[in-house]
Amino acid sequence: MPAITNNSQQQPATANAPDLDRIKRNVAKMVDMGAPEGDIDLYIAEEGVTLDAVKAHKLPSVSSAPATAGGRPQIIDVPGMGEVEFPAGMSDAEMSAAVRRSMSQQQPQPQAVGGYRGDVNGTGGSTLLGALDGMSFGFADEIGAGISAGVDTGLNYLTGRQGKTYEQHLTKLRGLQANAQENHPVANFAGQVGGSLALPGGAAKTLKGAVGQGIAAGAAYGAGSADGTAEDRVLGAVFGGGAGAAGSVAARTIGNAVARAGARRAIPTTEALEDASHALYDAADAASVVFQPKTVNKMVGNAKLAAGRLDTNIRPRTAGVVAEFEDKAGRPIGLREFDDLRKTVTLSMDGASKEDGRTLTIIKRQLDHLADNLTASDVGGSIEGVGHLKEARRLWSMKAKSEDIGQMVERARTTAAGNGSFENALRSEFKALAKNADKLKRFSSAEQSAILGVARGGLVVNSLRVLGKFSPDSPFLALLGSGAALGASGGIAAVGVPLAGMGAKTAATAMTRGRVRALDEVIRSGGQTVGDIVRQGRLGQGIGAPAAARGQAITDRALLPLALTAAELEAMRR
Repeated sequence: MPAITNNSQQQPATANAPDLDRIKRNVAKMVDMGAPEGDIDLYIAEEGVTLDAVKAHKLPSVSSAPATAGGRPQIIDVPGMGEVEFPAGMSDAEMSAAVRRSMSQQQPQPQAVGGYRGDVNGTGGSTLLGALDGMSFGFADEIGAGISAGVDTGLNYLTGRQGKTYEQHLTKLRGLQANAQENHPVANFAGQVGGSLALPGGAAKTLKGAVGQGIAAGAAYGAGSADGTAEDRVLGAVFGGGAGAAGSVAARTIGNAVARAGARRAIPTTEALEDASHALYDAADAASVVFQPKTVNKMVGNAKLAAGRLDTNIRPRTAGVVAEFEDKAGRPIGLREFDDLRKTVTLSMDGASKEDGRTLTIIKRQLDHLADNLTASDVGGSIEGVGHLKEARRLWSMKAKSEDIGQMVERARTTAAGNGSFENALRSEFKALAKNADKLKRFSSAEQSAILGVARGGLVVNSLRVLGKFSPDSPFLALLGSGAALGASGGIAAVGVPLAGMGAKTAATAMTRGRVRALDEVIRSGGQTVGDIVRQGRLGQGIGAPAAARGQAITDRALLPLALTAAELEAMRR
């Protein structure tokens, strides 16, 4: 190939005028070689001429005979190379080929990584190498080299063929791993994580046990991943053990959070409770269960006995309920009709006088006792329908109580819109409920304890409420002259105390709202806290079993520390 020499310093043939012959020939060469239009326009501008001048210029006619060896050399301005001198008589095709060959020889060659040039593993191979590294605690290269060297030793014994040594195989495998990390870092990282998670999970039941397992696994991984001297491996074990301990704590925390979040999602909503209750009511009706006339007569007689001598002026609601009972005497009634009668008593109790309230409470208890203790002789039809009715009533009660809590929260929100203290308004609502004995009886003992907890607060919440009085929007701080007293004590107190008060108020509100949410969850779950649901789920029982299994999978498979190479460890030491 003719040599290409750079002649970028050559002066134009005419000092005062551009050499349009040369310029036009160079433009023609650039077009032939596929140069971008922008490069051509830039070249023309650098020559100090216009595109129109180049187009209008007529080249002198030349002989079609080939140029002699002593002819005038051709000078072409090649983008990226400058002005290049070509021998006389060289055709356009030959010059283009010469430029392409020269440029290809100047392209940088890929740098060798791990003794290999370019990508030798591919995405799949890099992922596989990472997975093997994770599954072997970082000893994949040593294990692979040992197996390969053993095979070579056996073949040498059988065939006499000299194979590679352990060190040669180890160098090769480490080179492949380094190449994979350089060319496909994401795929190799994913493989390492997947391989680590594929290891058998621990069975530690406590945080202390989980940390111990994390230290052991992390130390093994760090030692295996640190290539080099014994000192490198000891340092890798130290770093790996620390990472393993941190990973175990993090995994346990995340696993517990996943289990609790899943348990909360598993608790039925009020809409789900309503739908389930309606379905059970329908199932009870389909069972064709009816209360026998003798049972109805007994129910009516007990209600009249509880009411005693009626006076419509003193106990008007009791009189109305007893009249409802008497209308049903002497005939069978269905489950729906019985439940409607019970609802009538319950609604009559709301807002009743003390005299009416006492009597109606007794009548309601009689109905509940009858429904809970029915025998086959008390009803006609399938006795299974009675069970459907009981469960439907239970679900409906859960749904109704949850809606009551939601209404209390909304009333507190409306009240807070006036004075800005949502936490105070919320506690006031629950104090009113706690003081109403009749309404409080609707709730179970666990639910009543939670209601009292919201109403009374507690040491931490009440302490935060006191500090919250120093919040900038607190009336108490306004009584101090909008912080004038604090301002007199110094700038830090004037700013710091209101900020602390604001933080305390926010924390108290969050804790109170958290207690209300916990109460609502207990109601909708039928008396279980989220913690109860998680604990049962870990035993494979209840609605929290799937979430507990997901959380336990994370806890038992703490993410093992990734490889710490000798170079990284050396950098840490420096």
